[in-house]
Amino acid sequence: MRIGRERLIEIMGQLSGSFTPEAVDDLIPAYWEPADYFSFKKNQNLWNKVR
Repeated sequence: MRIGRERLIEIMGQLSGSFTPEAVDDLIPAYWEPADYFSFKKNQNLWNKVR
């Protein structure tokens, strides 16, 4: 799912008082592929507390 840059800036501004719009580019990748994330064994158990 993609979140627009403007919406992400709005959300982060509400969550953090020290957030700057320039920092939004470092938060998440532009595109996230779940298959890539879950292909790693350590990421397959969502309830595993050991990371």
